[in-house]
Amino acid sequence: MERDLGHFKYSILRYRHSAFLGEILNIGYIVYFEEERQIYFHETNNLRRISAIYPDFSSNLIKHYTKDIHEIVNKLNNNQSLFDFNINDDFNYFLNENIFPLDGSSLIFSKEVTCKRHSLTVNNVFNYLSNSYVFNKEPTIKREKIKDFFYNNVKEFVREDKYSSNPNFYSNYKVENETGTKFNFDFAWQNGNLNLIKTLDLNVSKPNIISKRSYENFGLLFDLKETAKERNYNFDFLVSEPKEKTLHREYDHSIKLISNLPYANVIEENEFSKYVNKVKDHIS
Repeated sequence: MERDLGHFKYSILRYRHSAFLGEILNIGYIVYFEEERQIYFHETNNLRRISAIYPDFSSNLIKHYTKDIHEIVNKLNNNQSLFDFNINDDFNYFLNENIFPLDGSSLIFSKEVTCKRHSLTVNNVFNYLSNSYVFNKEPTIKREKIKDFFYNNVKEFVREDKYSSNPNFYSNYKVENETGTKFNFDFAWQNGNLNLIKTLDLNVSKPNIISKRSYENFGLLFDLKETAKERNYNFDFLVSEPKEKTLHREYDHSIKLISNLPYANVIEENEFSKYVNKVKDHIS
């Protein structure tokens, strides 16, 4: 028998360029989960779509507003005594009191919608709302750093230690070896074991650069294998592959070298989205 996870409430964040014209465009949504007593906010990554329609549109102003919303949501989630009883009775009133009021701003919240959740995970709900209401650009690894790509796709679910007393995610996580030397990992997330993420860019122009970078990381993992065993670490490498086909042989050799070490996982470009969804399911 599937567990009943109660309800979730959501409201669409809309941009209104002109009150006179009455035109609105969806730019994000905010959702509250009764079971977890958590609020999440997600905004579009495609503000250029609005700029194409309205040449005088200020994307910097909207980014400032959405950044403020993220900060307010973090504070609410980390101090639930700030949740007033009316979050269940009147979600729109709660948003207008705690996020921002209906004061003629170019951003407005839609009328709240309450849905029965059944057995949907937080990530399932996010996928539904994103696909239904928010137009996002497809991520292109070729033009983005792997690190930025990963973080931008999980940030809605992140509770970092600098904001939360119950963190599920860490940036710039440092690990010491047996002699006290510290090594830096881009991110870390918890699911029983602590999964340490390191990005490895092998989209380069020469085979000797591929081999140099892979051997550096091979040495790192070899040095930390006892530490990983004692502290239940896994090492996840997000790896970009070379576009030049003549380099694929060296690339294949390099990722095989790393994959054969204990506690190491290699995630290649075609697996990035799958890995991101895995992380979101575990930390949400």
